[in-house]
Amino acid sequence: MIKLLIALVCFGYIYIKLIAKPNKSSTLKRRVDPKPIRRPQPDITPSTQTEVPIPSVTRSVVPHKKRTHLATNNEQRFHTLLLDLLPPEYTIHSQVSLMALVTPVNFKDNSKTWAKRMDFVITDRDTKVLAVIELDDASHNRKKRKERDEYVNSVLDGHHPLIRVKSTNTFNRAQIVAQLEESSSIRCSVPLKQPMADAVL
Repeated sequence: MIKLLIALVCFGYIYIKLIAKPNKSSTLKRRVDPKPIRRPQPDITPSTQTEVPIPSVTRSVVPHKKRTHLATNNEQRFHTLLLDLLPPEYTIHSQVSLMALVTPVNFKDNSKTWAKRMDFVITDRDTKVLAVIELDDASHNRKKRKERDEYVNSVLDGHHPLIRVKSTNTFNRAQIVAQLEESSSIRCSVPLKQPMADAVL
């Protein structure tokens, strides 16, 4: 009986020391190499995002007045005359920017050219410039206007034919035809040799 009791005590001691007590090496391994903890990510969707309002920009409105025609009354009369003299293969453009005809070599000189407009420009169907026409009325006698005309003459010289026509209520058709055909490659629909009465438009 005593031997059996001693055997049970020894067995219990061995069980506690070797089996029931956790392994130190396995515990250390779990501490050094723990499993990653997965934390829930916040659900960010377009519906949950907060929209930041864009501040409105207040711009001052500049008042303008409407202009119904590109040309003055006298320029309109001359335009009608050109339509009568030129065949349909030519196109008449009104109030063309000088920058569309020539461009300064130096960018700093752009301000001298961009604000100036030509009364009429005649092109072919491919928009090739054939002639530039300026109607000179009484305002061209002013000092500032003369300086402007001298500048236009100089920048167009050697680039595009410039034809200046005196602005009057009565246009000499034969004279205009002669100017167009002598100064450019334009050929009018009415032959120059045919007598033509002055146009009172």
